[in-house]
Amino acid sequence: MPGDHYYHYPEISHSLEEFIEKATTLDDAGDTEGYIHFVLSGVYADDDYDIDGINDYPTKQAFVDPTQNVVQPDTQLDIMRDYDSLLGITKDFKTLGEVSMFTIPHPTFALRTSVHIEWPITTPAGTRKVQLHKIPNFEFGSFGNRSQLNLFFPGLVGDTDASSNLTRRQRAILYECGIRPTIASLLPYQVSEWPATLEGEEIRAKRVGGGYSWSTKIIPGDVMEHFASEMREHLYINAPEADQSWATGFVVLHTVRGVKHATVHPVDDQSAKNALRDFIYTHNLSDTILESPRNWWIDVGIELSSPTGECLQWRTRYHHELVRQSLSIHHDLAVRTTDTRSAGYSVDPASHLTAIGGCRIVLGPRSSGPSQCIYFQAYTTDKALLYNPQGRHHAKFLTMKDAMGGDGRAAPKAIDELHTAYQHAKLHNASNARAEARVPLIKCFDVFLEFEPLELKLCLCSFPKAVWWGFRIVRLVGISKALTLQNQGSREQRMIRDALGLTAGCVWLTNGLHARPEDGPASRRLMDVCLPLTERDSDPFIHAYKVSHLARIRRRQGSVGHDSDDEENSGWEDDEEEEEDTEGNSASIPYNPYGCIFFRVIFMHDVVPRFRAGGRMINDETIKFLFSMTLAELTAQYVKTGVVPVEVLAGKRMYTNRIPLIPRIIMEDQPEPTLFDIPGDGNHPVILDDSANGSDMEDLPDREPLQDLNSWLSHQWRQFPVDVMMKSPNPKGGTSFSYLRVQTMDRRNATIALFKDATLSRLFTCCAYKIATREEWNRAIDKFFPPKGTEYASNIQNYRHCPYWQAWCKWANNPGTSLATVNSVRGTIRGFFDDVYWLPDAQQDKMWPTSLDPRKHYLTSRGFTRLPLDLRQDQVDPKPAPRLLIHPGGCHPIWEQNE
Repeated sequence: MPGDHYYHYPEISHSLEEFIEKATTLDDAGDTEGYIHFVLSGVYADDDYDIDGINDYPTKQAFVDPTQNVVQPDTQLDIMRDYDSLLGITKDFKTLGEVSMFTIPHPTFALRTSVHIEWPITTPAGTRKVQLHKIPNFEFGSFGNRSQLNLFFPGLVGDTDASSNLTRRQRAILYECGIRPTIASLLPYQVSEWPATLEGEEIRAKRVGGGYSWSTKIIPGDVMEHFASEMREHLYINAPEADQSWATGFVVLHTVRGVKHATVHPVDDQSAKNALRDFIYTHNLSDTILESPRNWWIDVGIELSSPTGECLQWRTRYHHELVRQSLSIHHDLAVRTTDTRSAGYSVDPASHLTAIGGCRIVLGPRSSGPSQCIYFQAYTTDKALLYNPQGRHHAKFLTMKDAMGGDGRAAPKAIDELHTAYQHAKLHNASNARAEARVPLIKCFDVFLEFEPLELKLCLCSFPKAVWWGFRIVRLVGISKALTLQNQGSREQRMIRDALGLTAGCVWLTNGLHARPEDGPASRRLMDVCLPLTERDSDPFIHAYKVSHLARIRRRQGSVGHDSDDEENSGWEDDEEEEEDTEGNSASIPYNPYGCIFFRVIFMHDVVPRFRAGGRMINDETIKFLFSMTLAELTAQYVKTGVVPVEVLAGKRMYTNRIPLIPRIIMEDQPEPTLFDIPGDGNHPVILDDSANGSDMEDLPDREPLQDLNSWLSHQWRQFPVDVMMKSPNPKGGTSFSYLRVQTMDRRNATIALFKDATLSRLFTCCAYKIATREEWNRAIDKFFPPKGTEYASNIQNYRHCPYWQAWCKWANNPGTSLATVNSVRGTIRGFFDDVYWLPDAQQDKMWPTSLDPRKHYLTSRGFTRLPLDLRQDQVDPKPAPRLLIHPGGCHPIWEQNE
């Protein structure tokens, strides 16, 4: 591998089938490292290397070219047309059948993501258009399994965009002044079942265990025709005068969504008209909307399939041709609309391949064509096999926690499940190519009815099922092998940033195999770490993301005009909108020059797999967002220095402590004085572990400044009281107060002075003390600062969550730290403890034991005396209390009863 952190090898073009064959050969040969390098970075050793010939370089870079499988002119394809979704905004309800209505305005169900429809808003500043999902609204009810009604209140939008949800007061006005009186007028025999007030329904709906169960009522179809006008009349009469305007100015959004398979028809004008009438009739909508279709939009789709069961995929370089034919616009306009620099155009790579993939386009007036299309998207149906929306994800996904695994653990279960799904699909699932356009209902016959077959075929590639799904499988196996090697390696090496970057990159890559790769701010910073870099003024087609992506998001969020959010990306962007984006601070940008999303150089020579040192590293903010932990918390969670499996230390009772790591708060601005003066090694830099092993590290400058041993030990000594106090125990029972009187902020700023206080009543609500022997005192010190080579069970309490203890064990057990140095330091620390009055009776399994032997008199249980003294206490079963050791030369503690 080269010394650089990016590859610069001659490129060799590979079809998907050739790529699979090469990967299979490496796997069959048992060449795990070669497989990972090839599958994840595209780099491989050339078996036909000829030093004297033209082929004069032993290592090659694969360029994956799926366009070798472009659909040929004589290939037979089937094409069908359908209607997928319908959206209409009216003043009255246009449903004919019964409606299942929420009893009160729903407090949380509302349209929050963009449907690419704008609505005019009139304010004192003038008239402007606002994205529909930014107008306060609530879900009124449903009129079918895939059909719903929302009420929108444009009068609540001022000069700035409002929240999607109504306030509780606004919902109360709508229910008590409008909805319930309307029910009383139209359905007087039902009104007795309707709560008198909004509060009454809230009381009924509240569950004992938390949450709410909101009820619905069935409203007959003939009543819905008059419901909106009747409701406005009652609101005008009953609502407070200041609220009458917005309350009576509502409009109704009718939504029918996701019904494409019910409306499939041939691509001809008459079939399209018949299918539309059937669509309206099937969903119990008034046919008057066909006579007056203003403010109604419909999603028209086409779906191309292979009669022989091939997997069809859109070519990204030919999106302009697809758009030109679909929208009947000029070629030059279609090219500009699908320019990668266009704000409204986004590409969704398929299976990490840059040459094929779908797209999403938010269209303006100039590019909408005769059909006045407002939104266009192209995708393939293979994504449906793993579609499972959850949080910011839209398909089955691998979590960072699963990827981190455990010691020696094999591939995460989620990867095994994906592998199984891919294997099944490889045998049975072709994929169709779809395109959809959201157009005004009146224009639905101006789209997807005329095509130029030869040019349309140029927009597609076709793959056998075994090849299409096989490519995903080899990529997934490469990810699995990399994560397995990481899980089987040194946990200390796993925590360095280059290794964590590879872990996060593997998760990102996995989740992007069958869904659109995530591209929020944290994901873009991750791409900066994982992918090769190029100049920003290079070809934007191969850039991993748009340079101005976040700036457009922020403009959209603050804009009062056109909005290009969509259902898929709004959740991810909202989750990260507070993260600072630094993409503008660099002249370089990650890119994908080899036809596939390939990682930069991966280093695996006798170390945990990681990115080669010298490239960009994953930063703290990205670690925190992606792993939901800080680097220190990750280290405490996964690095168990001096810890062995519990079965190794059989026969000892152990407990688990899951309290998160809490760093020390340092209030002073002045540098801390050095407390140690270890001769010789004391001035040498501290190396905590061997995670920086590897030939690629040799010539690199230190990534983080290293402290000398004396300064580092001084810091750990100051951290020690903070960690011990933060891990003080609590009595059993969630309502019991802590044993420790010291407040949280004081604990986080604790010093060794607390351990010198002989008035224990100032520190504890109760305790049990014992004047220790020298052997017992030293034993406790050994638990806090273990000798070199000490082993602990994996489920010990307290210790492994303490930063000072983690750091101490790393340093003491590092091969570069001599036994003599450790013993010298421990001797100095023992001297420090001679000035301490008390310590917890630290044991092998826990830092703060509290149990007292119930078989002995409580005054002398295990030699401990319990404070405060209470002779009326049951002497057979003394209550637990923190066990403290008093310095061998110390006197009995002071306990002031009035504390």
